[in-house]
Amino acid sequence: MKKLFRCGIAALLVTMLSIQMFCMSVVAAEHPSIKLPVTIEQKGSYPSTAEDLNIVLNAADAACPMPEGSVDGAYTISVKSGTTAEFPEITFPKLGIYNYTIQQEAGDHARGEYDGTVYQMRVYVTNAENGNGFESTTLLYIDDINSKYAEIKFENNYTAIPSRDDDGPSNKPKNTPKETPPMDVDDVGDEDLFGVLGAFDELEIPLGLLPATGTLWWAVPILVIGGIAMMVLGRRRSRESDKYEE
Repeated sequence: MKKLFRCGIAALLVTMLSIQMFCMSVVAAEHPSIKLPVTIEQKGSYPSTAEDLNIVLNAADAACPMPEGSVDGAYTISVKSGTTAEFPEITFPKLGIYNYTIQQEAGDHARGEYDGTVYQMRVYVTNAENGNGFESTTLLYIDDINSKYAEIKFENNYTAIPSRDDDGPSNKPKNTPKETPPMDVDDVGDEDLFGVLGAFDELEIPLGLLPATGTLWWAVPILVIGGIAMMVLGRRRSRESDKYEE
């Protein structure tokens, strides 16, 4: 008798636990919920320290369920650039069509170009096909509801760091070679007529001693011959003078 009584109590406990578990699954099925992952991609010459950027979920009206902690139909999460984060769970207790927007607040980095895309989210809560509770269908789109997106993703671009050459004009003077204006022979005085001329390397004569274009060459041999003749004449006179003294 005692054994039969114990078996009856055990069976009753098992039955009660089964009923409780069944009720919990029904409740879960009656109130579908969704979670929204959000990804922020960074491109270009992004900073070494990633930014923390705000992503805002806005309800279209007061009838739209929102995560706990929402203020005036808006909920904001902070997402580190280059990572993925998730909004808290949203539970839908009754049938309906619910509309939301998800967008990114621009950061304050000087080189940042922030994605200003505004995602539209529509959630359909309908009766489950098996007649047991509700089910939800979520659509993500931007402008056209027929162009659907599988995820919420924002792409931010950071422009390249300007090089020193792009910082603006330098105050340092450029080392440019000085141009020497051409000199006309007519502008040179008689005393410096050969000062701007070339040179004979064999005679080790400076470059400035050669006649420039247009200089008369016939005077040169005459002066040379005259100089030699005067040297010869002077030497002869010197010899005759020495003989006379003897």
